[in-house]
Amino acid sequence: MLSDATERNRVLTELDRTLLVEAAAGTGKTSLIAGRVVMLMLDGTPPRSIAAITFTELAASELSLRIREYATQLLAGEIPKVLRGAVTLELLNDKRDRGIGRSDVARRHKSQVQSLLNRSFVATIDASPDISEVRLLTWLGNLREHRWDMLDSDVVEAIRRWIDRDSDCRELELFLALVEESSSEEGPWVVSNEYISTARRLPSDALIQGLLDAAHATNSRAARKRMFQIAAYAARSEDRWPKWQEPIVSLLEQEGGFKGFIKSLLSDPNAGWKSKEAKRKARQDQETEKSRNGNIAELTPNLAVIASGAPTQFGVLRWAAEHYRNGRISQDKTPFENIIKYTNEEIAAAIAEGFVQFTIHTDIKVSVEALGKAEATNGAYPQEYVVGSGLHQALLHGRETDIGASPLIVALVGLRQAYFSREGDPSIAAWAVDRLASDPEQGADIMLRYWNTALDAGDDNLHAIHHLTNADQPAFVSLCMLNLLCERPGLPDLALRQAIGACAESSNIGELVELARRTLERDDLEQKQRDIWSFAGLALMPEEFADQLSEQDLESALLAPNGDLAKTFNELCPDIDLLDRIRIGVLGKKHPARDDDWRHSGGVSGIVRSAIRRLGASDSAEAGEHLKELSAKVDSSWAPHIAHAAAEHARKLRDEQFTAPSVSHLMSALANGAPATPSDLAAVVLEEVERYKSTLRTGSETPWKRFWNTDKYGTATKPQIENEDRDRLLELLRPRFEGYGIAASLPEARRGENTRVDVLMLSHAGKNLPIEAKRHYNGELWMAASTQLADYAADPDACGFGIYLVFWFGTEFKAPKRSDGAGSPESAEALETMLVDDLPLHLKEKLSVVVLDVSRPQSDDRGQH
Repeated sequence: MLSDATERNRVLTELDRTLLVEAAAGTGKTSLIAGRVVMLMLDGTPPRSIAAITFTELAASELSLRIREYATQLLAGEIPKVLRGAVTLELLNDKRDRGIGRSDVARRHKSQVQSLLNRSFVATIDASPDISEVRLLTWLGNLREHRWDMLDSDVVEAIRRWIDRDSDCRELELFLALVEESSSEEGPWVVSNEYISTARRLPSDALIQGLLDAAHATNSRAARKRMFQIAAYAARSEDRWPKWQEPIVSLLEQEGGFKGFIKSLLSDPNAGWKSKEAKRKARQDQETEKSRNGNIAELTPNLAVIASGAPTQFGVLRWAAEHYRNGRISQDKTPFENIIKYTNEEIAAAIAEGFVQFTIHTDIKVSVEALGKAEATNGAYPQEYVVGSGLHQALLHGRETDIGASPLIVALVGLRQAYFSREGDPSIAAWAVDRLASDPEQGADIMLRYWNTALDAGDDNLHAIHHLTNADQPAFVSLCMLNLLCERPGLPDLALRQAIGACAESSNIGELVELARRTLERDDLEQKQRDIWSFAGLALMPEEFADQLSEQDLESALLAPNGDLAKTFNELCPDIDLLDRIRIGVLGKKHPARDDDWRHSGGVSGIVRSAIRRLGASDSAEAGEHLKELSAKVDSSWAPHIAHAAAEHARKLRDEQFTAPSVSHLMSALANGAPATPSDLAAVVLEEVERYKSTLRTGSETPWKRFWNTDKYGTATKPQIENEDRDRLLELLRPRFEGYGIAASLPEARRGENTRVDVLMLSHAGKNLPIEAKRHYNGELWMAASTQLADYAADPDACGFGIYLVFWFGTEFKAPKRSDGAGSPESAEALETMLVDDLPLHLKEKLSVVVLDVSRPQSDDRGQH
């Protein structure tokens, strides 16, 4: 036993403690860390929640290999040497068996252990694709508690990849290994079933032939007979049997001794059921046809009345609406499919019109209050299905004007039956909100009566509120919410959050603040409701409400909103910095930082951490000072987080306030020295390129023509290739750059991973600036900056800086189509704007776009010499 065995065992068993391990090289630290990781996973920690950090990629690779090695040994039923003092086979089996008939936590623990074994299996199979079929089955046996346990889909995919590396051989080898493991007392169909459950595929024709060949090669009479039976059942599937029935029966007859087996093979075990099912289907078809004929005879004389949607035809419309609704829910049938099945297309057309006319003209004889009670019990009236069908039909055929004359209660039904509209259909919900908003006072009254009745009947949320907030009717939503909150400020918790959130998004902030003031003066609010109202006031007027609330009330208010409501008010808050300072100061004082608050972003620690991050990213110049002041007022565990945020804020201010110096300032500052940083190098190159750009369209020397091929008369004929355009520009600018200690050279300079940058500007200080050059009609025009150039700029000596240089040759050469469908640019200026807009936000600070207008003037005629 090692002299430090006790200390090593602590590392593997005291998993809830932070430990420091100090030891010389080669003493087993990597093995110990790998062992601790495996023990954490066995203890139930999800693998994605474990971070292992090393100083080098080589060490990380070694650690990863060790973890995989130990997991693989556990998979094979072996205890790795490093874990032998901490875990036994009995303990491992106990961990795998936990959770059966026990608590949810224990079952989850078992699932996590199984997940570790599954991941290890997949990783090992992929890393060792040439393992034998025997070892594969051994590992599978260790994965499963029971022989017929369903395998995880990732495990099955790994097995199939192993088979497909040499399917002709491995499929047969795996099947024969299953045969070897099977008992002679089991039925011959068992092996096929096990193969199918393992590989989730039927035996192929090649496998069936291989099994027959194996049967022929078997000498033992009993084993030979069993092998033929196994082969026959491998071919017994509905897909394979039609092809293999005749040859297999012939082989068995030649072999002899299979008379009874052949009879069982040829018999259909499901024949009785199939016969009964066929008779049942025939009777059903007869009954359907009889019913259809009766329906046609009864309804045909009444087509006009049905199409009018008359109340006398409600029974027909109700029956049809049930079928229509089922079709909308299942989505595997058209809405009218069953209606036509039991009638005909002519009757179905009359019913469709009847749906619409019923919706427009018929009194549905259901009150708003009745609908509210139905909502509370998750019920519905049959009239609603007829209205839902009618609204769907009307909107599908562009009849918004027709249904615009329907009673307002129809719009409420539309909100309740909005699911009749599916993706791609006109929205019933959107139409319903617009209809209610067309008479705002009456519409708001209907919504309040509906909600109040539902709440009084036991509902705890505002049904259809999301339809209102998603519609483009903010004034109507504001009216509904303000009326509801004025009338019923003590709504149930969930409903109150919904109402205040919707009100905040649609109303004037002043109206909501005033409502919060009046509400908080009441003495009939429960504490939860008071906390939510306090948060609303605090978020909208942080200074006023912070002065009015005690520290305890502030804490309760800050913890009252859920994530969505907090996000809404964060966006509306007129002084989010102050609100976040209150959050940090109040909550951070009593509650320490938790390293696992990412698991519960709505917890206290998560709220404080988010506030610190927002303050660190604030545009306010004072935010950094506020953070430093807060550091002394909160729990000490927040100090490093606040210090980091303050440092980030200081860096942000420096970056935003930095102004690139002009070339003259740079020249003076450099005093004949080279640009010392990539930003200086970029500033110099950009100013010189922009200066040259301004000369392209001036003077009598037609400098733009340098980038064209010309005929013997000097007439521009076609653009030069990109390499020549680039080289010509370098020739012109090289003398200008030499004075700065910049080498304007290295066209097609080699970069990492065998890639080449078009131009690489080098300063004598060792910094570089990549330039990617393209003609404007190059097929990679729209992506080159964010892909090629961004990769080149990632070089450590470029620090992310780069220039995208594009030569504009005019509209006579079409730019490639854009993925967003936008039109082609009509000028160099328009192209430059589009390219800059295309840059991802994180690249805009350091990548620059310059478009050189070298187009042929319109007056230039290629036909004149």
